[in-house]
Amino acid sequence: MIYVILLIFGFLTLFIAFQFYLIMKSKRMSGQTIDLMNIHPELREHFKKDKLLVYFYSPSCNACRYQAPVIENLKRQNFNTLSIDISRDLKLARVFGVMGTPSIALMKGNYIKEFFVGYQDEERLIKAYQSI
Repeated sequence: MIYVILLIFGFLTLFIAFQFYLIMKSKRMSGQTIDLMNIHPELREHFKKDKLLVYFYSPSCNACRYQAPVIENLKRQNFNTLSIDISRDLKLARVFGVMGTPSIALMKGNYIKEFFVGYQDEERLIKAYQSI
């Protein structure tokens, strides 16, 4: 019985440590510049606009299913957004350092102003988008 408890405690510790790692990595991505030469030519035009919300998702991600309606609502409100399926464009996800989905990068030109990992509510995204 004690081994089962220790095993569960070990898994929980690893899970929390990984979540902490993702949060710290997302904070390091803020302030980074993205080399536009590493991006598909048809996507470069999106990055030349003043503000851009880049949403990275995966079809198999449960949290992405909750995040998608929020992103679609922002699109309807005329926010400049770009949705990237990382299963189709893994190279772009690597350029941004995406390690988990959903991930959201708020860009100004080729500069990452904010980077979020995990589900984000609409109000937080609107405030962050308007502040850049």
